[in-house]
Amino acid sequence: MRKILFVQPTSSSFMNIDFSILQQIHPTDRINLHQACKKRYLLSLLKLFLSAWKLLRYELIVTWFGDYHSALLAWLCKLLRRKMILFIGGYDAVWYPQQGIGVYTKPFRSKFTRYAVTHADLLIANHESLIEFTNTYIDGTAKKSGLKNIVPGFKTPYRIIYNGIDTDKRLTTSYPKQKNMVLTVGSTPTWIDVYNKGYDLLIAAARLLTDYQFVFVNVEESWLERMEQEFHYRALPNLEIHSFIPQTELYELYSKASIYAQPSLSEGMPNALAEAMLYECVPVGSNVAGIPTVIDKYGVVIDKRDAAQLAQAIQKASEMDSGPSGAQFIRTRFSLEIRRQQVADAVLSLLSD
Repeated sequence: MRKILFVQPTSSSFMNIDFSILQQIHPTDRINLHQACKKRYLLSLLKLFLSAWKLLRYELIVTWFGDYHSALLAWLCKLLRRKMILFIGGYDAVWYPQQGIGVYTKPFRSKFTRYAVTHADLLIANHESLIEFTNTYIDGTAKKSGLKNIVPGFKTPYRIIYNGIDTDKRLTTSYPKQKNMVLTVGSTPTWIDVYNKGYDLLIAAARLLTDYQFVFVNVEESWLERMEQEFHYRALPNLEIHSFIPQTELYELYSKASIYAQPSLSEGMPNALAEAMLYECVPVGSNVAGIPTVIDKYGVVIDKRDAAQLAQAIQKASEMDSGPSGAQFIRTRFSLEIRRQQVADAVLSLLSD
């Protein structure tokens, strides 16, 4: 029996979850390309190309994100007559040139992504907005996004399968909620991500809400000096920034925070937001892509990228008692079992063709 090969660009937890799902469906091997390190990523791509004949032992190739690696895999699959599933997750389905957001803002990288998207046998997007969406949050104007608006002649078969949240990954010890503690978790591999995740807006909101404690997690240490120069955040006694913390400490922060904020410019289906709600944080987020889908009626959604509106939303969230019901909503709506069943159906359907 031929196997599945899962090629993951990074070691992100949601990719590890999908690998475990694939293993339950069919014998599966995996390769990690270490995309976070450009040198290792390029060497991994070269190694993949030079050992392409090894792909013949696999019946199906599965990978995350439209990018250089998925373009190479799509080309090799066509050459070797193998099938490929491409998971679409966010930056590979948006194009906001004025903000510099999305792979399509870079012409060379854009060509590879378009090739991957149009030559995969099946796309699995974690939210409908990645296929077609109009973003009015950024500056009030209608900005078309999603693959149908970005990729000319887009005809690739696709399915919408929401991310699954591992509800078992919880602390055995619970911590009392700290009133008015606002938590935000969002990585910033590039400087534009500081704006994309809304950290500048949150700093402005922290100036307005001096009786609230703001905590940021996963801000790259290399950007802190520039953030200080542009936003003067160190003058704020109610703001704490962590570049990296262990997973158990992150869960502690989820447990302690009363509010979780996600005022992003662009998103797919945000896992951190769902995880925070699982810990009974009341969510505040922008009206972008999967954010309002996850928040539903259990938090506050803002329609305008404005610090005053964000501050008002945080105040409103602090008065809500929807944490427990929001946690139950996440368990029911975004369980791992739902994703497992839907991914299994997609994979087995493609293998049987």
